[in-house]
Amino acid sequence: MPDDLEEEIALKIEEIEEEKKMPLTLAIERIAKEKGKYEGVKEGVERVAHKMIVKGIDSDTIKEVTGLSDKEIKKLETHIK
Repeated sequence: MPDDLEEEIALKIEEIEEEKKMPLTLAIERIAKEKGKYEGVKEGVERVAHKMIVKGIDSDTIKEVTGLSDKEIKKLETHIK
């Protein structure tokens, strides 16, 4: 991101924080943290599904246990072959 744009955004955030008397950056940090948690959980589920595929467990069972879609399971299967 260009320095001038980054500075402009930082100033705008400060301005909004002053107007609203609330730290906008904390809200942004909270959202980023939640997104990180979600991505971590998803990676863990995909690892479990991968192990299930390798062990020859059928895709219906994998779908039921992990909550992954048929499309997501097929994608994992293609990476294994």
